[in-house]
Amino acid sequence: MAKLFCLSNSANFLSDSVYYSSAYKKTQFSDGEFEVAFTDSIRGENVYLVQSTDGGPASLMELCLAIDAAKHASAAKVIAVIPYFGWARQDRKSKPRVSVAAKVVAKMLTAVGCDRIITCDLHAAQEQAFFDIPVDHIHASSVFAELKELFTSNTIVVSPDVGGSKRVQEYAAHFHVPMSIIYKHRDVSNVIDTMSLIGDVSGKKVVLVDDMIDTAGTICKAAELLKNSGATYITVLATHGIFSNPAYLRIAKSQINKVIITNTVHHETLPEFVEQVSVSDLFDCVIHRVDSNQTISDFYSL
Repeated sequence: MAKLFCLSNSANFLSDSVYYSSAYKKTQFSDGEFEVAFTDSIRGENVYLVQSTDGGPASLMELCLAIDAAKHASAAKVIAVIPYFGWARQDRKSKPRVSVAAKVVAKMLTAVGCDRIITCDLHAAQEQAFFDIPVDHIHASSVFAELKELFTSNTIVVSPDVGGSKRVQEYAAHFHVPMSIIYKHRDVSNVIDTMSLIGDVSGKKVVLVDDMIDTAGTICKAAELLKNSGATYITVLATHGIFSNPAYLRIAKSQINKVIITNTVHHETLPEFVEQVSVSDLFDCVIHRVDSNQTISDFYSL
């Protein structure tokens, strides 16, 4: 048996799932602390907890407390479904005397009793090695690939950095279109020093593919470089739309024509130049297969 609970940071993400239960309560206290509880029995159940860990440490803390509560309520297994895995960009020592936060988070989730992780488009796929428990790392590319009208004979797919080259290779191979890569050098966090384009985009419609948009500095500079290099129309595909200030303002003033994101990060409203597609059905299908011990290898690539 399985039950699924959408925590406060992903309240409606999978509310249509056949496993969904509303028997979860979060109580906020005046001093800033909070308590989480399951209001129905989950003894012997496989419990799926849906929570994107964006928006600061509170979402991660709630997920850890919910895992602990489920274990103490005698759940058979506790699976954390993390559509957006926050802290993932801190995956190495980029300078002296800093923490590797992605590994710290992995240790926290394991320590409180998590049995499995289901997540989407990690910042770096090798972060799965931080966990000593199974990690199902699915890709939003299968959902974006349904937008076939974007990939015509005059399209070129572009990665805004070398690290995303494998991602755009999949799109290029699947739709039989060319690809290009932008090389960037960053001296300070969230500040790009230089960018160089590897490839020819002149006269092409560009699909710029990235794993996330945070402050939009990288993606807007990339769009400017592409436009100056002869691109005619620029569409951005990004799995996780963080949109920290001043992202919306930067995009509105940029050479980007359209932004398409998924719903891994919740937004009450979005500007008209941002379109959102849902990956909820994808996650629901993966959860069903995991719960019934079926393969999910279909969701690892296009």
